[in-house]
Amino acid sequence: MDVEFKHTLSESEREEVAAFQDSLTFAALEQYPDWGSVVEFSGRVCHFTARESGVIVCYALVFERLINVALVEFGPLGSDPKVLAESIRHIHNHYRRRGFLGVHMQPSLPAGEPSAILEREIRGYPELVPCLRRGDQWCTLVIDMRQDVEQIYKRFSKGHRSAIRRAAKEGMIARPVQDEGELHAFLDIFVKMHRARRLHLDVGPTRHVLARLWVFLSDRRMGHFLIVTDSSGKVYGGIVIARQGRAMRYYKGAADPDQRHRSLLHTALSEGIRMAGDAGVDRFDLWGYNPRAQRGDQQYGINTFKKGFGGEPLCYTEPIDLVIRPVRYRLVNTVWPLLKPCAGLLRPVLKPFVLK
Repeated sequence: MDVEFKHTLSESEREEVAAFQDSLTFAALEQYPDWGSVVEFSGRVCHFTARESGVIVCYALVFERLINVALVEFGPLGSDPKVLAESIRHIHNHYRRRGFLGVHMQPSLPAGEPSAILEREIRGYPELVPCLRRGDQWCTLVIDMRQDVEQIYKRFSKGHRSAIRRAAKEGMIARPVQDEGELHAFLDIFVKMHRARRLHLDVGPTRHVLARLWVFLSDRRMGHFLIVTDSSGKVYGGIVIARQGRAMRYYKGAADPDQRHRSLLHTALSEGIRMAGDAGVDRFDLWGYNPRAQRGDQQYGINTFKKGFGGEPLCYTEPIDLVIRPVRYRLVNTVWPLLKPCAGLLRPVLKPFVLK
């Protein structure tokens, strides 16, 4: 297996990686080569590519944080757990040579037999065993789109079907954003909803990230911002759906908190699922499900809402911490959440000392 680490990719290399990702059953938006520019990552990104006979078999977008900790969100990507294990070894050894404190990753691989093979293969590399740490699994809900959409709708809960019909009678429709005016109307509601729920939101950067995401998805034809409007075109809420590999993913959503009596997100997700069927994907991923949530928790209500669309739980393999320098790694993971809001200001100061 030939491996390569690069901080930039040519246009042809980007297209090659994107084609590889589009072929995968399990891929994630966070692993597309340009994702760092969408979210304005304050450190550097590194592209890991593994090839066999010149063909990509594994890829990882690695975020190199300012404090010499590397992060791989929902990667490395690949279909063979043995290839993933060897790739993880290469990533670990690369960052150990560069003096990093550790690497955190959430492999994009479902729990079960593939996960067991990955674990067994990783433990076959002596240099990885002492630094291997595990954490909580990422779980989600997925709808099998390899069936008629009408059959999928029949599996919606009775309450969800009733809510969607009621919204239609009220004249609520879901459709893609058509211009920047509609985009910013949706962003206004996104901010309003977070404030009403007293959820933390860094308003300026979040608006900018979502605006760039709209351009990113539109330019690549990878997804849509779907808004819910009345017959006059007034925006009441909406969702973001994005294609990742052979799935369509529900990325974000928001509904006007003053319109709680309207089933806005039910309408938007119903249309998003229909569009996923038209796109020919294998799955619609509702992206995020906490099986440990207790009744009364906000997450429990979100779980109930998502389950109403008939999805089945899917858990990924446990995240992996490759701890290279244990004491400093733990210290940084404790302090970094406090420094993260200032990352942009710290970058020019820390870059000469920590980015190798």
